[in-house]
Amino acid sequence: MTKQCERIRHEGMRQYGFGVEVMKAIKVCKTCGKMSDSSNHFCQECGSLLPTDSLFERYKQLHRCCAECQTVVSDNTLYCPNCGVKIKGGINYECKTVI
Repeated sequence: MTKQCERIRHEGMRQYGFGVEVMKAIKVCKTCGKMSDSSNHFCQECGSLLPTDSLFERYKQLHRCCAECQTVVSDNTLYCPNCGVKIKGGINYECKTVI
């Protein structure tokens, strides 16, 4: 029953434009701020070159994430809520992955 509830929750999040899958499918233009499909290389609004990273990849660079499953975690998280791995002390600031 829990997996079914999780699937329904994720479907609802996608429907309303939220969640990891939506963030992976979006790039944001650094020039004008318009959102574009992650497969695009140029902004359809202003023509600028889009970043190579999706919105989710950029988000992960700015936040702590589990080294095992890449789930974004808060600063005071002791265990990953997704895979249960213990979150170790330091942060690899190159990609902000918890080490």
